[in-house]
Amino acid sequence: MLPNGITARTRSRVAVEHEGIRGVSIGRLDIDHKGLDLLLNAVEIAQDIMREASFCINLYGSSENGSADQLEKDAIEKGITDLVTINPPVFGPDKDKLLENSDLFVITSRYEGHPMSMLEALSYGLPCLATDGSNMRGEVDCAKAGWTSDNSAEGIAASISEICENKSELIERGRNGLELSRMYEWKQIAHRTHDEYERCLN
Repeated sequence: MLPNGITARTRSRVAVEHEGIRGVSIGRLDIDHKGLDLLLNAVEIAQDIMREASFCINLYGSSENGSADQLEKDAIEKGITDLVTINPPVFGPDKDKLLENSDLFVITSRYEGHPMSMLEALSYGLPCLATDGSNMRGEVDCAKAGWTSDNSAEGIAASISEICENKSELIERGRNGLELSRMYEWKQIAHRTHDEYERCLN
């Protein structure tokens, strides 16, 4: 089976040293599918080390049956509104700028096919925090393109803590992510499609 593809980027994120860690998640605010309840629970567990590291996560996406309001309410109840913010969806140049100015892409889905948002983030040179459900944990681990976790709040919190303790690795893992993304550029997929047809015909 051939994977989803992405357009090759002419430029990627410019790594700049700064205070804090800027995490971003882009996608529908479907709490169950995207594991956003797990993420908020993980942030609640890891909130002390996140504050020490100035690590915040910005969620961008369309609300699903009032999910944005529910996430806001949950963040308030957990006392983590300074660590997680809920934002409307972002598109085009605004999304480009957002990815170029973030440090980490966060995907805590319970299940995915082949996540385009994650492939796109990798193509910007962003390392990822990805769960088993992202369907790309093996690739991220193999390429050292970020940090991974099982689909539990405790596992995600442990990965968040590891990121906070190893901020210096963000840039290198982002470079690895960029290299990983090149496997999914349309040109590469076209070659693989051609090879697959050749194999089937011979």
